[in-house]
Amino acid sequence: MKRFPAADLSLAALTAGLTLAVASPAAAKPASPAEPSRAFSILRRAMLRAGHANVVGEMVDAVCMPDGTLRTTLKRVVRRADGRALTVCLDGPADRRMVKLDDGVWSRTYDPWEGIVRSTRSLTRSRNAAAVDRIMRLIGSNYLLRRMPDTHLAGRPCHVIELVPRDPSGRVVKVWLDRETGVTLSRHECTLRGATLGVMYFTTVRYPRRLADRDLAWRFPATARRETLALSPLLSDVAALRKRARFDIYVPLAMPGGFEFEACELALSRGQPAAVLYYTDGVANITVCQRPIRSGPPAGLRAVMWEALPRGESTVITVYRRTALMVFGPRDVHGLMPIARALDADRERVLLDRLARQYRIERSVLVEMRNRGLGVDSMAGLFAIVARTGRRVDQVVSMHRAGWGWPQIARHMRLDVRQIAAQVSPYRAR
Repeated sequence: MKRFPAADLSLAALTAGLTLAVASPAAAKPASPAEPSRAFSILRRAMLRAGHANVVGEMVDAVCMPDGTLRTTLKRVVRRADGRALTVCLDGPADRRMVKLDDGVWSRTYDPWEGIVRSTRSLTRSRNAAAVDRIMRLIGSNYLLRRMPDTHLAGRPCHVIELVPRDPSGRVVKVWLDRETGVTLSRHECTLRGATLGVMYFTTVRYPRRLADRDLAWRFPATARRETLALSPLLSDVAALRKRARFDIYVPLAMPGGFEFEACELALSRGQPAAVLYYTDGVANITVCQRPIRSGPPAGLRAVMWEALPRGESTVITVYRRTALMVFGPRDVHGLMPIARALDADRERVLLDRLARQYRIERSVLVEMRNRGLGVDSMAGLFAIVARTGRRVDQVVSMHRAGWGWPQIARHMRLDVRQIAAQVSPYRAR
């Protein structure tokens, strides 16, 4: 962000401008004391519809920097219903504009200041009903949804939904959803205390019936250097990633409440292959990156470095055995530190042995579940449900993969969640 000209706006000035643009939603009260089911259905319908819309518009993206200042960028966005998208930063001279081109498989980003086109795997989510339902279950488990009064933005009528995290380290997200197309026309993120972290809003938007390939084309400079950072396809199994990486990869014993494994891949990090694991709670995402190093720290020493990043995000870096670990996500350092400490192969071995004995589960089943990214505490919850209901393990695990957390599964099966939680408690690694 530092390389682009940015307006030196105060937080109050930007918030005031946004408030005027959206008819003062920040000061509005909920439409009724509680409308969780209505808010849920509106958000689900919007996610399904948005995947079928062609979008052309200009948007403002404002980010809170670690020093408290705001940096704003004006962008032109062209997005087609088939997943292809073109984003161009409009700040600065025409030959110094950052460009992102995404075809749904590859995402190519051009940095004019470095003269490099970097290619990564597209992380665009599927918009089919099953995928949307999984994300909505995660959102329903991890956030309280409130419907705010409808308003207008960029000349379009909008539903306004506020998502309040159950996790005290999370952030409040408010979205303005086009009532007809479901497209997100604005997104506001703030801390639980109300401090703004980032604001995005469209100033103009239209939905053309058709978009030609030329509308999504961009010719990168012939002199630009090409770098392909992705070394593998996106994978759903850490065991498959280990075969490609040929170095030790550790799955965190547990993640912050509600975050579930999404995918993994092999990618370049500082010129070296690294294993990258992606986790989501339905709204926010956490990335865990690991790469081998020649030597580890002295026994008993596990130093940690951290850095505050824009938009209230942080990076925590540490070393475990002969692996350098970086955790990145929308948390402060205290919210990410438990993940860095949750890489412990010795502790994992003890907990898996205990699970195998307590629930008479074959070790191979436990290893397979860990390779699918499940935390040990989640596994304990699922096995406790199996023991109390007589259901098959694969049936309960399938529900978990479809976005159900073990507390939701327990309630669905009319079990006492407190009793299940007591059985999970010895396996918590947070």
